[in-house]
Parts: sequence; C-alpha cells; structure tokens
Amino acid sequence: MAKREYKDEFLKVGFTFIKDKGTVRPQCVVCYEVLSNESLKLNKLKRHLETKHSDLSNKDRTFFETKETHIKRQRLDSGNKSVCCLEKATLASYHVAWRIARQKKPHSIGENLIKPAAIDMIRLTCGDEYVKKNRTNTAFK
Repeated sequence: MAKREYKDEFLKVGFTFIKDKGTVRPQCVVCYEVLSNESLKLNKLKRHLETKHSDLSNKDRTFFETKETHIKRQRLDSGNKSVCCLEKATLASYHVAWRIARQKKPHSIGENLIKPAAIDMIRLTCGDEYVKKNRTNTAFK
C-alpha cells in the first residue's frame, strides 16, 4: 500500500502533519488529533473539520496558520533548544545528586555550593536567558 504525502492545501481545512516512525500523518491544529496516513485526502480532512469543528469550517487559512504555529511551538520533537536544555539540566541535576549521595555528603552541599556554581556555568556558557528558563525548572528551584 502506497503512503500518502501531505499537501500544503490541507492547512485550509485545519490540518498540519506530524512524522511518526517515518510515516507522515495528518494532525488537526484545533483538537490536536492525529489521524492515520490513509486520511491524507482532502475530503476526509474536510469531513473531520465539518463534523468535529463545524463552527470553524468557514475560517480562512490565516486562522489555521496561526494555530499551526502554536502547535509546532508546543511539540517536544521540534528541536526547541530551550526544551532540550531543560532536559539536559534535569539530567545533570540527577547526576550531581547521585554523586553527593555516593559521597555520603549532606544535600545542603548541592543547594549551597553546587547549584550556584551550576547557575554561573550556565550563565557564562549559554547566556542569561537560559538561566531564567532553567530557574523555572524543578532541578534548579
């Protein structure tokens, strides 16, 4: 069975695409539902819009483009640098906590010495904007 390809005209009916294990699948920009590759037909995508989002069926393409931009910013697999940095910061904090525990030192060493040093390292290597983002992460609270 041949795999269907995403066409730019599908955005007019509220669908972007997501790659799942090498297969392109349509994703609704309103409800975030991901359909099968077989649904990559204009009439099937139109039917989804008209049955599930009938109040939005008369919206223009720019409305759906805005929604698409928003959904792509939310994706974890989009290569967003700040998300990647947060994941690495959390992993690094676990490694530091493990080392402190192995040395049988009190956890206050991590709070009083290592955390400020880690924040200084992030500030010097990545910049102040990453320090602000990492402070919202539970690893640096």
